[in-house]
Amino acid sequence: MSHITDAGLLRAQAERRDAALRLARRPGLRLTLLPGRKVRIEGEASPEVVAAVREHRAELCEFLEGHRCLACGGGLAGRDDVPVEGGGYVHSYCPGSRRG
Repeated sequence: MSHITDAGLLRAQAERRDAALRLARRPGLRLTLLPGRKVRIEGEASPEVVAAVREHRAELCEFLEGHRCLACGGGLAGRDDVPVEGGGYVHSYCPGSRRG
């Protein structure tokens, strides 16, 4: 693979992660991780939102399982991460954490 293709793939992954983060933060929408990496939608969700959740399920699971910060989207190391009500974690220094 060339570096151009690699950059294109990285950009596409970052865009998917950003879209998933916007979904996870959406007001009035609560996403819950179920067994088998299924994502339950609680709250008002239009058909477009339901389709977006299905499309970005893998990225949403990264947030809900605690692999990525729900505040900034960065990777979590697990040392000083703060759980978020409803699932997921944030860095202790990010806005939205109890200590941040």
